[in-house]
Amino acid sequence: MNTNQVLFERTGPIARITLNRPEKLNALTDEMQRGLLEALSEVERDPSLKVSVLSGSGDHFSSGYDLVEQSAYTQIKASIQHNLGVVRDMRATHQAIWNSRKPIIGKIRGYCLAGGCDLQMLCDVSVASNEAKLGNPGVSIGGVSAMPLYAWTLGTRKAKELLLTGKLIDGEEAARIGLVNEAVPDDLLDTTVETLAQQMATLPVDSLTLCKESLNLAADAMGLAAIFRSAGMVSALSRFGEEVNVDLSKQRERITGAS
Repeated sequence: MNTNQVLFERTGPIARITLNRPEKLNALTDEMQRGLLEALSEVERDPSLKVSVLSGSGDHFSSGYDLVEQSAYTQIKASIQHNLGVVRDMRATHQAIWNSRKPIIGKIRGYCLAGGCDLQMLCDVSVASNEAKLGNPGVSIGGVSAMPLYAWTLGTRKAKELLLTGKLIDGEEAARIGLVNEAVPDDLLDTTVETLAQQMATLPVDSLTLCKESLNLAADAMGLAAIFRSAGMVSALSRFGEEVNVDLSKQRERITGAS
């Protein structure tokens, strides 16, 4: 690994991938995206690994893209070529998680917002703390989500409720509507995820891979691959909107109370 913004650890057949900017609520940067790609490539290459657990350092999974340091936001009103390139880089990270041959479990506590919520949706299974806060407040800065899984996973009406209001919901509500698979008390989150990872790790790696490939292929056949591209295009175009709030340095503080 060439970055300390993503930690990588092996425990037998389980890879542990950790977003590591706890002082910034694990806000996502370009460097962190590159680190995620490196970690996922390592999982692919290592035949001893069967399953990955994706989590965040400290008390939060991720507050979303860093509105000060991430290239999607540092050049508001940039050229269409720049914006399409940014979205393509995002999609490369998203596709690497979605299409990883080995299953990925998201472990969600604290804030799981915007781009962070996107990451957990791409995991094959996600378990959240009851007290976690999930959602996509990107509408508050004039943004349009590049993640098509909201409608795909939740249905159009519930997706509209979340994305058109930018509201946050707790882990219990997220489990009820299908945004995560399960919500548990915070003190049980680690053991619940560990039990799930160990259960997957008892299965043959070829069976895990082929099962995931079959399910993803069915989703692609129903149009998901094309929707990934079209959602990214709309997100890139939205950056030209007159109502895009350029005072981005204040947004995380407003949403999370953190500086």
